[in-house]
Amino acid sequence: MQLLDGLHDPRAAHGKRHPLPALLALAIIATLAGMTSYEAIVQFDKEGGREFLKLLGFTSTWRLC
Repeated sequence: MQLLDGLHDPRAAHGKRHPLPALLALAIIATLAGMTSYEAIVQFDKEGGREFLKLLGFTSTWRLC
């Protein structure tokens, strides 16, 4: 996660509900696990559980849907 922490976050303040490194980590891990669409990443997120999301750096309840 430290590699992603240094990235510039271009989102406006109101768009920063969740940390950018956590969002990127989810997208990267889901893609490496074979998820090839937004819907597949949503399903991967749902199957991961809260502990998985905490490990990625999410600080509040996170659901894409």
